[in-house]
Amino acid sequence: MTVPGLDALAKRVLAEWQHGTLILQDPGIDPPAFLAGASLYPRILSRTRENGEILCALGLTPLPRDRDARAGAPGPVFQGWAFPGQGELRDEWAGFPEHFAGTPMLLLRWGGGEKDHTCMLEVRASGSEDARRIAAELEHLAVHADPHASASPTGSWAPPTACTVPHEDASSCPRQDPDREFYKQAFRKIKQFIGQDPQRKAVLGRRTTFRICCSLEQMVRQMMTAPRDHSLYLYAPAEHACYCGMTPERLFRRQGNRIWTEAVAGTADVSDPVLAGKLLQSTKNNLENRIVRDWITVILARRCRSVTASGPEKIRYGSLVHICRKIEGVLQGCPDDGDLVAALHPTPALAGEPREEALAVIRDAENFHRGWYGGIFGCQEEGVSEYCVMIRGMLTREDKAYIYTGGGIVRDSDAEEEWQELNSKLKCIQDSFDPEGILFPGRENRS
Repeated sequence: MTVPGLDALAKRVLAEWQHGTLILQDPGIDPPAFLAGASLYPRILSRTRENGEILCALGLTPLPRDRDARAGAPGPVFQGWAFPGQGELRDEWAGFPEHFAGTPMLLLRWGGGEKDHTCMLEVRASGSEDARRIAAELEHLAVHADPHASASPTGSWAPPTACTVPHEDASSCPRQDPDREFYKQAFRKIKQFIGQDPQRKAVLGRRTTFRICCSLEQMVRQMMTAPRDHSLYLYAPAEHACYCGMTPERLFRRQGNRIWTEAVAGTADVSDPVLAGKLLQSTKNNLENRIVRDWITVILARRCRSVTASGPEKIRYGSLVHICRKIEGVLQGCPDDGDLVAALHPTPALAGEPREEALAVIRDAENFHRGWYGGIFGCQEEGVSEYCVMIRGMLTREDKAYIYTGGGIVRDSDAEEEWQELNSKLKCIQDSFDPEGILFPGRENRS
């Protein structure tokens, strides 16, 4: 089965690319089929909390360095930043950029639900070579992006359907870095950094590695079922590698000179109704959250005519509840999105306070590379920008999945409680991708 509208659009691209953006209404494909059936990279998916529209992009035209030229870029501008201070990305993150910014060659807009949705495919070519690449990709999608196919389309990076672990690796998946004993040593380093100062904080992370049995299409279909108050992100720089997730945390939303952000920190598992019910009264969790709120407020006060904060309130994310304080401001002038990201990222919710000292102690304490975990992802279009914090996700590479979790440590933190919080966050992420409990062999948490 082919998608005939895509073949026709390929011919139009070759003949009419000089006319600007070409649009195909209701192209007969959906986001999972579009991304999994493609051959062009990078592949991107984004959904913000405001309108629920899903944007899927194939290929990026890099933005010019000149800020004025960038401001006039057609269509949405996608940007992403890795967690800072790591240098060139390596290990499982090899091939991921430290930063990207560009406009899509092919953009699928998808809004609404299964029965009531709008769908539109936009094509932009910056030259004849781009036009040829896009036309070839549309012809490829016409054959391979069948949303009704039961199997993973050719061209997807789908891992093997059978997760067989070689005998010599049988004990390595799932694997935790750091393991429990190393975590306790790292925790002690963090506590030495904090001392008795109630204003100090650092976030200590953990990486868990699994064998995985799913395709890109399966993951995207599951992501699309996430509640509307979750932001979705996906970035696949090349074949066999993809980082994606469903995050509750926004770095900022901006419209004109208005900016909205939030302090999300402090966690309880709903399986403990007493702790979850009293989360807002928890001294440790409130301190953790106030450190984030106060830091963001100070940063914005330097760039805004006014800043206000509200809360606290509880927000629900799967099996977890968090403390959230909302913050908004009126910006002075027109700062660039990149300048705002540089000022705000990472907040103490992902790094600590004081920021540079916390980043240094984190690099010394952790035994893995954060890569894009805790990084920033988003887009800007028609004067509206939205960027999310890339947590609650997983990196897939070949037949492995890497899930990253972190917890904020303050003066009154306890190592065992923090370890169990990481277990709760791990289970929450697994449940969001794998509600049936079949995709992660050996997924049980190690207590």
